[in-house]
Amino acid sequence: FEAAITADPTSAAVRVQRSKARLAAGDAPGALGDSRDAIGMNPRLGEAYAARADANRALGLKETELLADLEMAANLDGRFTEAYASARLRAGLPVGGPVGGPGAAPAAGSGGAPAPDGPRALLTRSLEGWGLLGLIAALSAALGGAVALLLLKRRRSGEDGSLPR
Repeated sequence: FEAAITADPTSAAVRVQRSKARLAAGDAPGALGDSRDAIGMNPRLGEAYAARADANRALGLKETELLADLEMAANLDGRFTEAYASARLRAGLPVGGPVGGPGAAPAAGSGGAPAPDGPRALLTRSLEGWGLLGLIAALSAALGGAVALLLLKRRRSGEDGSLPR
C-alpha cells in the first residue's frame, strides 16, 4: 500500500484498502486515519465511510455512534444498505429510515404500524437498495425471459410456421 500511495497519493480507494488491511492487522487507530483521509480525498466514496465505521467500532464506539457513517455509506453505495440496517438493529432502532428522520419506522410499542413483511417488504427493500431504475431493469429482464420462453415453446410446437426440430 505504501508503494501505491507513493505512486498516487490522491487515491482515496487505496487509502480505504490500506485502512481495511490495518484494521485486519489490529491497527484500529491507523485504519481510522486512513479512512478519514479517504473521505477527505473523495467524500462521495461510500466505502470510505464504511471503513471509518469499522475502525470506530474496533475502537469501542457504540452502534448508535456509527450510524451516520453507515447511513452515508449506504446512501452512496448500495452495497452497504444491509450493513446499515444491521447496525440499526444492533442499536435497538427499527429498520426503515434514517435515525429520527421522517422515513424512520416507529419504535416498538409506540403504537405505530409494524414494518411491512413478505413481498411488500421485499419490494420496499429493493427500491431502497436499487432505486426505480434497478427495479425497471429487473422487471424488463423478467419480461424478456418470459417472452423468450414463449417463443421457444411456440417454435418447438411448430406454431410459427417452421418445422419442429
